[in-house]
Amino acid sequence: MVALEVSVNGKRRYVAGHVDAGTLAAIVRGYRPFPEAPCHFVLDGFVTVRVEDRQQGGVLPYPSDRLSVGDEVTVRIVEVDSADPPSGQPLEPTMSFAPSRGSAGRG
Repeated sequence: MVALEVSVNGKRRYVAGHVDAGTLAAIVRGYRPFPEAPCHFVLDGFVTVRVEDRQQGGVLPYPSDRLSVGDEVTVRIVEVDSADPPSGQPLEPTMSFAPSRGSAGRG
């Protein structure tokens, strides 16, 4: 299966993937809690899984990491037999990544 191997400062954090993955993502976010605050950086990873049984699908979260200025994040696209387990229970998607059957294009 295709997966994302995510490393921070040369240390492998996880391999995110699923045989029925619809989306693989590793996201670096920068945010300020209020205008005068310093910027905080976070690495998030997730995999969306589309399957008929909603109990088996959803968003599989991977560990979040706080980042600092100067940190190096590496994301490699890899082919693996198995991925690391997600860090929590599947979450219900909050947005549609693709039209569902019978939605007539409503996402």
